[in-house]
Amino acid sequence: MSPEAVDGPPGGDPTGALTPEEAAEALQVRPDRIAAMVDEGLLHPLGGPGEAQRFSRAEVEAVRLQGG
Repeated sequence: MSPEAVDGPPGGDPTGALTPEEAAEALQVRPDRIAAMVDEGLLHPLGGPGEAQRFSRAEVEAVRLQGG
């Protein structure tokens, strides 16, 4: 896994939140698996309805360490 997958790209989201594509890269899964992980309750998007989905870097890392 690239350091950017965990640490984020330079100039990325200042909150440290990951896009679904970045979360998929960090978890080494296809992006469509991220939607399934949300449905399964493994990941919880930040923000409210109508906002672009972002995920907590810490939560993605915890799922990665659990083998999610």
